[in-house]
Amino acid sequence: MKELRDKIISNAHIRFLNEGIKWLNLDYSAHDCILSRKTLNQYFNRNQLIDTVISSKIETYHQSLLAIEIEQLGPVEKLKKILGLNFYNGSIVKLNMPGV
Repeated sequence: MKELRDKIISNAHIRFLNEGIKWLNLDYSAHDCILSRKTLNQYFNRNQLIDTVISSKIETYHQSLLAIEIEQLGPVEKLKKILGLNFYNGSIVKLNMPGV
């Protein structure tokens, strides 16, 4: 069950990033996960899915910030690392920024 829930969230996040919130609906999400709409409704309604996607990304970003905070770096280096974080396809990746 958790695996399916995680798959739904991951696919919804990708759709959200690629097409925006307007296209994040349960019909598309069910199609992306190869599920029936009825099965998807057992896990989420639209608002719950949006809230879960946003909350999970905030938590991921928070964890990345905490990891940067504990590194033994000066303030400028820490800021460069923070500015180098961005969301892409369901995860946080380091942007290709010179000097970061």
